[in-house]
Amino acid sequence: MSKPPAVGDDGRGAGQIMGTDPSMRRAWLAHNTGHSLDVCEHTAFTPEETVGNIENLIGAAQVPLGIAGPIRVNGGYAQGSYYVPFATTEGTLVSTYQYGMRAITEAGGANAHVLADSLDITPCFILAGAREAISFARWLQDHLPDLKAVAAEATSHGDLVDLHAHVFGRRVFAQFVFSTGDAMGMNMVNLAVDDVCRHIMEVKPCERYYLRCNYSSDKKPAAINLFGNYGKEVAVDMTLPAGVVEAHLGVSVGELLEFAATGRLGIMQAGALGANAHFANGLAAIYVACGQDVAQIVNASIGFLDMELIGDGDLYVAARLPNLVVATVGGGTSLPTARGCLALLGCGGEGTARKFAEIVGATLVAGDLAICAALANGRFIEAHRRSRRVRDRSVKPVQ
Repeated sequence: MSKPPAVGDDGRGAGQIMGTDPSMRRAWLAHNTGHSLDVCEHTAFTPEETVGNIENLIGAAQVPLGIAGPIRVNGGYAQGSYYVPFATTEGTLVSTYQYGMRAITEAGGANAHVLADSLDITPCFILAGAREAISFARWLQDHLPDLKAVAAEATSHGDLVDLHAHVFGRRVFAQFVFSTGDAMGMNMVNLAVDDVCRHIMEVKPCERYYLRCNYSSDKKPAAINLFGNYGKEVAVDMTLPAGVVEAHLGVSVGELLEFAATGRLGIMQAGALGANAHFANGLAAIYVACGQDVAQIVNASIGFLDMELIGDGDLYVAARLPNLVVATVGGGTSLPTARGCLALLGCGGEGTARKFAEIVGATLVAGDLAICAALANGRFIEAHRRSRRVRDRSVKPVQ
């Protein structure tokens, strides 16, 4: 049997296959590797629709799409009951959120509020020494109105709203804070701030600047994002009567609180950023379904959830999500599946990003309530065992 040709043996890389037809790249891939990946050829979008979203297109990776709900949200922007889409391959995930949503809805809904809404980027300017850096930082603060005007010329959707300059030796880390409307806004902010930096270099020269330098901690877990929002900061709270907790979550309020106390001790000893059970699970599934920048779950999952006993034995639940980076326009939200999922939530297009953020925040609390209850009463592992048995019976081995 002949050996498949090595990758690139025709002298070209994948990026050199011209045209937008993904079948040409699959044919090239088959020639160079022996694997065509024809399984990915069926798509809900045309190749032209993906321009600007991906390079070297060969098709689509299909992820099963499930639905959970309804969940009642009493928000500043989201008012009503919503069915939430989840794109995932993790068994029991959707059913876990379903349990929590049912409990929240039965209790009257989750209250959700957008507390802050901005995105920042922090270029670094290099000066001769600390004295010059301090003077440069003061100059930036004094000329903020001029810098806002430069940024406004670069984008009609984002607004430069604030600037914080931090001096470290001969370096000035200049944190530019933007409002981005309904877009996630990172590309918009990158372009605008680069124009601002070029303007600064013309009127207040320094050795050089780096557009990004990790200070904003985009797509990286960082303590700075616990104290100031990165994206939308969302607060969620609710009160669940003891009867609702027992009927829909299968535990008493006391049992749930005892588990939550143990979980807090674990988080403290681990030195974790944030305190929640599995915000990342729901975020990843909703982000994939709704065309979000999936890597932003690194930031967005750093949130806090707490529970306490109030009144006559009822459960009060509060959550804070300081870094919920979401969008309802631009990027992947324009592709067909994402458009459909956002429309299902009533969050398609302009003026809906904060509504979407409130729905996502309430949904994450539903998932945390349900998984904490399942861990408290032992149902967690049994559900996974059942899911595995069903999968093992139904899935045939690949030939």
